[in-house]
Amino acid sequence: MILRDCSRGFVASLFAGLLLAPYSLLYAFSILLLAVKPALVFAPRATRALAFIANLVRASPVAMIAWSVAGLIACLSFKRPTGDHVPESR
Repeated sequence: MILRDCSRGFVASLFAGLLLAPYSLLYAFSILLLAVKPALVFAPRATRALAFIANLVRASPVAMIAWSVAGLIACLSFKRPTGDHVPESR
């Protein structure tokens, strides 16, 4: 979950910013350099794949949208949290 991990939330917020603010396409890759180290911790394969195709994506706004959505999906966690959940009340 993004709510339980601040690094996932940080990276997700940068990708969401790319989707919500069209002017950010001008400096998108320089801002995303801040997200590389935290993203490598929780999604090493996706981070490397996104970095590999980043230069191709820069040519088209439609490709940038798809690239940003892929980055947001990489930030999601589909595993159930263990040990940090709140116990049910009786």
